Amino acid sequence: MKTLNDFWPRFLERVLPWLVLFVVVAYTIARFVYVPYLGFVYTSEGEVIELYDTSLEGEQLQLGDHIKAIDNIPWSEYATSSSTTLFGEVQPGNPISIEIRRNQRDLTVNWIFPGPTFAELAQRLNSEWWLPFVFWLGGVAVALLIRPRDTRWQLLIAFNFVTAIWLATGGFAVSNIWGILPLFKSAVWLSVPVYLNLHWVFPHPLRKLPSWFIKVSYAPFLVLTGLEWLEMLPSTFYYTGFLLAIGGSLVLVVGRFIIRPNERRELGLFLLAILLVFLPPLLFTVSSLVGLELPVFVQGGALMASPAIPGIYFFIVYRYQLGQLQRQAGRLAKAYVSVIFVGTIFIILSPFLFNFLAPAGSTFSLGIGLTLLAAVLAVTSLTPFLLLPALAGAYQIRHYETEHLLEIRANHLLPSFLFSVLLVTVIIILAILAEAYLDFPGATILTVIVAGVLSSVFTAFFYGPFQRFIDRTLLGVPLVPEKLSQQYLARIVVSLSRAELVSVLTNQVLPTLLIRQSALYFTSDLHGESQVGHALYVYGFPSDELPDSCSLNDFLSLPEQVVSTPFSAPWRWVRLAIPLNLSGQLVGIWLLGRRDPDDLYGQTETALLQNIANQTAIALSHILQTETLRALYQSNIDRQEEEKKSLAHDLHDEVLNRVTELAMYVDVSSANAQFHSSYKKLSAYLRQTIGGLRPAMLVYGLSEALEELVDEMAARGNHESTISFKVNSVPYRYPEKVEEHLYRILQQAAENALRYAQAQNIYIDGRLDETEISLSVVDDGIGFALEKPVNSLTLVSQKHFGIAGMYERAALIGARLLIDSNPGQGTTVTVTWQKP
Repeated sequence: MKTLNDFWPRFLERVLPWLVLFVVVAYTIARFVYVPYLGFVYTSEGEVIELYDTSLEGEQLQLGDHIKAIDNIPWSEYATSSSTTLFGEVQPGNPISIEIRRNQRDLTVNWIFPGPTFAELAQRLNSEWWLPFVFWLGGVAVALLIRPRDTRWQLLIAFNFVTAIWLATGGFAVSNIWGILPLFKSAVWLSVPVYLNLHWVFPHPLRKLPSWFIKVSYAPFLVLTGLEWLEMLPSTFYYTGFLLAIGGSLVLVVGRFIIRPNERRELGLFLLAILLVFLPPLLFTVSSLVGLELPVFVQGGALMASPAIPGIYFFIVYRYQLGQLQRQAGRLAKAYVSVIFVGTIFIILSPFLFNFLAPAGSTFSLGIGLTLLAAVLAVTSLTPFLLLPALAGAYQIRHYETEHLLEIRANHLLPSFLFSVLLVTVIIILAILAEAYLDFPGATILTVIVAGVLSSVFTAFFYGPFQRFIDRTLLGVPLVPEKLSQQYLARIVVSLSRAELVSVLTNQVLPTLLIRQSALYFTSDLHGESQVGHALYVYGFPSDELPDSCSLNDFLSLPEQVVSTPFSAPWRWVRLAIPLNLSGQLVGIWLLGRRDPDDLYGQTETALLQNIANQTAIALSHILQTETLRALYQSNIDRQEEEKKSLAHDLHDEVLNRVTELAMYVDVSSANAQFHSSYKKLSAYLRQTIGGLRPAMLVYGLSEALEELVDEMAARGNHESTISFKVNSVPYRYPEKVEEHLYRILQQAAENALRYAQAQNIYIDGRLDETEISLSVVDDGIGFALEKPVNSLTLVSQKHFGIAGMYERAALIGARLLIDSNPGQGTTVTVTWQKP
């Protein structure tokens, strides 16, 4: 698939959307402000098909009248010339001379121009005026979120924008205002090659066509567009363009469905959406043919399913990225289509309900209700298709083995476009209301000033929160990009392990910058020469795709500066290589790959990433030093445990045995009670000391050792505290160090509760599973104030040596220790360990 040059994609992405929006907004304003409110509706053949107020003074028109001339302008001249405009300078209250033909008779009616009325305004609101904005939003979403920027991308944008233009102009093209008729017909003719080429190549080309053929296919329709502007074609000839565009597209889609079985799931959803879109207008047409006259405002409701068209294209694109969530995503899309279907049926049935409940001609209430329904659908119709990839994680998923697939990508420009369209919509509505209800000199100038002030106020106060909302919900951006460096520094200050640092980088920094591929290598020796590094993390691709150590040496020998030149295999995925320097020494390399939306790293992003890399190098240095200290602490703990075991062995085998041996030389009958009491206390103390140094029951399991600990504490307690124990026993064992450290943590927590908490009740609970251990000590004592986040240095400075030791022991085995305590509210100590 041919990739476009750089200028044209930027034009399609950043310039064309605003040009199309200008056209859509201009003709939307024209529809509601500059097209006169006549009090009746007529067709392109001049037939009067709707009257809004039959109680007006003066002569009246009737349904079915055929207009022959207006103010001496023949209808034939108006029908054949796009430059002729009816009712151009008419003002409310002025009479209009209308020559009509009624019941085979020619009559002249002096129609009093009524101006805006609620009923006619409701009819205009309840039309397809909102659909161009939906398709414009679809085109913007394609331009910003779909990649690669190839021919399919170009055609998807053109499809949405061309559709938006002919929808914005077609609804009132009969008015001939602002050159609308030739513009509408031009958009129809241009839609033919766009629609046909799109459905030839989307989602995969049916057959590769020469580039010259694609270019030539536009030539005849460009000629027809020119002829329309020159008024050299029959007035209804553009219907042929509609037939070619829509009919040809359906033929291609059905043909794909037949000859491409692997595409049937996507094409089936597409055909279902087409059915839902065209079924209501078809029923509306059939009802007219059989003589069942439905109110004109039903046409707007009949098109309410149209937003499913741009949405279903999105779903087809990112469906390949949803992986195992495809089934859930499919159910969500089907549920959405079902809602549209039910709403469409409601619109079709509502006129019959209205005719049953309300008198004929009173269309205002129902028109307002349908307008509100249409507004809700306009806002929500495309949102589910944009939310789904974010909720399902599609932005994170890539299929590198099928790079020709279209895929959805995040883009930081999306919030500004969405905010702009919402702001423009609000301003349009206010302008329409002002034009309709403000009737005094200078009203237009006042409206412009108020609109400008409101735009500035809304942008100043609401754009920031709106941007954060869209970033979080649609793009999955967790942090504020402008404050990323400060936020990253604040988080790594308390990161004392590699896992915590990796979590901050992969879950916060990289998603904030929309980076989807990355790997971080560092050397194990921060004070020696650079050597083959270790991967701290691999993000966005399988770890088995990592290159060998020889290839990595090429990166470690790079100069100490950012490198963004193209790389060769096995580093083709790398777009940017940033060195990690510490005191002028290269200590690692940060490799960055794909980045949404276009894999580009500008100077601003590169400088930010270099700053983060420098902070990461310092954090790694601290983490490695912490790991060294922790290893020394572990070694010290191990040595202490061995010394305790040795001391316990000596006390048991030597001291306790000697004491027992001495007692054998004493005559029991002659020994006084004082001797027996001292002997028992000494023996009990020695056994208690031996148990504290080396819990004998730990040989049989953690639960058994903890149960013995509770019995021993209860035996020597002051009878003011009740100790309960509920930990299940298991037949399997855990690593020796894990059992040892967990025992010491609970021993320290229980001792603290017994000695210092003044607790009446102490609960030791836990759950032992084969892969996870969860233990807790809860007391109802006096509690204490504990600063958060917990820091070992702070604990030591506050002389909480026992608690500091508990945290150190938990860190040594990779356990999670939580202490929740407040003065007067007791203390809860929970430790959780999971098998790695």
